[in-house]
Amino acid sequence: MPIETRPWDIFEYLTSEEEIQFCLEAAEEDGTPEVIARAREVAGEARRHLVEKGLGSE
Repeated sequence: MPIETRPWDIFEYLTSEEEIQFCLEAAEEDGTPEVIARAREVAGEARRHLVEKGLGSE
């Protein structure tokens, strides 16, 4: 029986400002500049997504 997979959707996991902050803190702890930069990009995307869905503040 084959295993079904689907693309990972970050917005399923970053559903609040608190979760976004945890993501950023983990990236800062990692310390790798590329990881930190990408986490900041993802955080911005997640915040925009929350606002679009009416879950965040503008």
